Amino acid sequence: ALVNGLRAFVTVGAVSLLWVATAWPGGVTAIIFATVVVILQGPRAGEAYKSSLLFGIAILLGSVLTTVVALAVLPSIPTNFVALSVTLGVFLVPLAALSMLATKPWLAAGSTAMATMFMPLLALTNLMVYDGAARLNQTVSFAVGCLIATASFRLIPPLSSDFLARRL
Repeated sequence: ALVNGLRAFVTVGAVSLLWVATAWPGGVTAIIFATVVVILQGPRAGEAYKSSLLFGIAILLGSVLTTVVALAVLPSIPTNFVALSVTLGVFLVPLAALSMLATKPWLAAGSTAMATMFMPLLALTNLMVYDGAARLNQTVSFAVGCLIATASFRLIPPLSSDFLARRL
């Protein structure tokens, strides 16, 4: 637990320093995603690096998918609830089905991350703003947060099983 706490502290500190040093508007989102990845994947010990890398790739792919939906699909559909529901169903149902029916663990984990984060990444509002630059900044902040968190598992590795066995 001490190693995971130290890793989370160092990761959040590094992303915060990047945010302050660059005055980057997407820094807060990068901090949030780095924190989520470090906290969720930290207890996995030896598998944390691989699973956080997979989570980051899935979030990046999901962000690209939601960018396509937000900038290409949503502006072209009628502005009513039924059209929005059908459009979201076209994307969410296959992602959810893939996460439930996947036979490979990496595919199940990746599609679950994409399905879970689809709506928060899409960020629907009552009055939609179709801003490509803001979407790109958001996608970069997701990627930076996930990549720094993934790097933290290599820079501050979990305790070895030999050390843990000697402690007992």
